[in-house]
Amino acid sequence: VGVRVEKNRLSLNGYKRDGTDKTPVDVKIDSVDIFPSISATANITDKLLFRLAAGKTVNRPEFREVSPFTFFSFEDNAMTYGNPSVVSSYITNTDARLEWYPTSEEIISIGAFYKDFQKPIESKILNTGSGWNYTFHNADKARSYGVELDIRKRLHELEHAGAFKFLSNLTFVINASLIKSIIKTDSVLEGAKERVLQGQSPYIVNFGAYYQDSKSKLMASIM
Repeated sequence: VGVRVEKNRLSLNGYKRDGTDKTPVDVKIDSVDIFPSISATANITDKLLFRLAAGKTVNRPEFREVSPFTFFSFEDNAMTYGNPSVVSSYITNTDARLEWYPTSEEIISIGAFYKDFQKPIESKILNTGSGWNYTFHNADKARSYGVELDIRKRLHELEHAGAFKFLSNLTFVINASLIKSIIKTDSVLEGAKERVLQGQSPYIVNFGAYYQDSKSKLMASIM
């Protein structure tokens, strides 16, 4: 069981460049946050573990997301407006995982996770007279959940394979996730009350092959 306390302060001071308004631009976000966490591990056997964990994290707005200025996005070919009213998004995370260690260098793990987002930060379309522009805002709430697989395998079985002994220095790592996300939206503007989180892929796959020979001091990897 643990707790983390964070104090975060973001300050922006300036004036409008065109000189039409001498009122200072003053944006301040000052917060003290408490993030509790809890985890537990059960040893089913010497090589099989079951883990449970829960905790709270935060996604704070980026500097330009809360700056009351306009910048041009060449990728979107549109103007983007900062929004000083954007606030931090708080996330509650829970996950359960079963881990098997065939050897001290290998692992096969499968887990399930669930995330609850309060006020997630997203991009929002602005309908202007010259076309579509963008700004940032806090949606109401969102959630995501899924499963994850981790495998780390070393070819130690080939340590006595004669000419192919060098292959025993190879280790393969695979990580794959399937993710489902749902966010509550403003149905008047977006045409649907629910959709996926912006930028959230429905799946993620990572692969790596690592070679390490201590005698020849050779290391190589492909990812």
